[in-house]
Amino acid sequence: MKHIFGILGFLFIFSACGIIKHTTTPNFATINSIKDLEGSYVNNASERSILSNFNIRENADVVTITAVSPNEIKLTYYTDTSIKQERIFAGEMKRNYFEIYFLREGITIPLIFSNSNADRIRIGKTKDGKLLIRKFMDNSGFVLFLFGGGVSSETPHIFPRVENYNNQQLH
Repeated sequence: MKHIFGILGFLFIFSACGIIKHTTTPNFATINSIKDLEGSYVNNASERSILSNFNIRENADVVTITAVSPNEIKLTYYTDTSIKQERIFAGEMKRNYFEIYFLREGITIPLIFSNSNADRIRIGKTKDGKLLIRKFMDNSGFVLFLFGGGVSSETPHIFPRVENYNNQQLH
């Protein structure tokens, strides 16, 4: 009986407060390579912009995505002052999306302390060809299994291709 309570306590500790996380990536259509993400997209079609998902604090009407290599994409956009900007991001092609980590850190001292922080995006396509960016943020941990907590969020954002957008004010 003593062992059963020990096992149940162990399972509770490692499943409480977001210590074990399982994230899914629904809504991604099948893509064959990073090249399938290429195109020009309306930057402000959602409550967050494409640029803000990449942690870029600039404004632009249109963002063009280009595959630089199998593990890199380039964002090209013009700022409000018409200055051309290019940013390259390294990531990894997964099954139906391209994943980029901006922050991935953690420290664990078994049974005593754990802290993890993550900021990443998964970039893919919807079934109708729009750009789908899923933003994941996580900050969690525990101390002596008595004090644990954290926050975790996953937010999808969809952006239409420029040629499918009816706003004539884009430049």
